[in-house]
Amino acid sequence: MPASPDVGVQSAPSSSSSSSSASAWLSGRRAPAAGVEAVRWAKTRRRIEHDYRELEHGLGLDHFEGRTRRGWRHHVTLVTAAQAFLTLRRLDPEAQMPA
Repeated sequence: MPASPDVGVQSAPSSSSSSSSASAWLSGRRAPAAGVEAVRWAKTRRRIEHDYRELEHGLGLDHFEGRTRRGWRHHVTLVTAAQAFLTLRRLDPEAQMPA
C-alpha cells in the first residue's frame, strides 16, 4: 500500500465582509511558505468570485434569454470583452476614474 501524503490544516485570515469564506483548508504541503501561498490563493479566489458577480449582475451575463447557441456565444463574447476592458481600466494607474 502506498504511503499516504501528509495532510495539514492551514488557516487564512478572513475578511469580515465575506461570510461565505472558508477559514481553513486541507493541504498536503508542509513547507513554511505553504501558508503564505494558501493566503495568496484565498485572495485570488475572492477576486474570481467578485469578478463573476460583476459579470452576472453588473454586465448582464445572466440576462440572456435567447434560444440559439449562436446567440448565447455572441452574448458571452460581448460580456467577456466588457469584463476585460473594465479589468484593464481598473489596473491602469493613469486611467481617469469617473467621479
